[in-house]
Amino acid sequence: MPNIPSTDNTAPFSRASSAAQKSTPQETTEAPSQVPISAQKATEASEKTSEEKVSEESVSIKTQVAASSLDSFEQLDPFEQLVASQLPAGGPKEMRSQKLEAISPIALAYIGDAVFELYVRSHLLTPPKRIRDYHQQVVERVKAESQARCVDLLGQHLTEAEKEILRRGRNATTGKNRRAKGQEYQKATGLEALIGFLYLSDVPRLLKLLGYLDI
Repeated sequence: MPNIPSTDNTAPFSRASSAAQKSTPQETTEAPSQVPISAQKATEASEKTSEEKVSEESVSIKTQVAASSLDSFEQLDPFEQLVASQLPAGGPKEMRSQKLEAISPIALAYIGDAVFELYVRSHLLTPPKRIRDYHQQVVERVKAESQARCVDLLGQHLTEAEKEILRRGRNATTGKNRRAKGQEYQKATGLEALIGFLYLSDVPRLLKLLGYLDI
């Protein structure tokens, strides 16, 4: 049997593959440019210094505001300090008008009675005195006859709206105090209703009106 020369069929493919590899350009990737370490540290240090300066300025401003608020607070009398301590920064804690309208004059007078007595007690703390004398002075100023005189003193300083609240408080009570006449008791209740209303709605106005009284 004659010898048939063997043929290598893979040779053409190998040569073609080799030729393709030679003809295909090699892709090169450039390494990203690197910033010198010393420059990075300098930049970071500069940014950190700027942030620290801003933080220090902020702390300084807050400290100044706090000191200013403290100075203003210390200038208030004991009653005003107590009221201010219950209020958020920026103004009085006012109750919305819808809620106020739902409160009866007698309920406003109930609050006003406590507020007025606290105001009187705060103003009579100094000069120091025996507790018995202190109590007698407070009682003398918060009794119905004295409160009725306060209404007469405040009359010229009240707005029409405040006079209306005073009138409603006065008309809301039909009872009598065994120590006061009916008209005086009604005036006292009207004053307490007004004080209660202003305490819940406009504390600065309340303090201004109380300042007209000779306690």
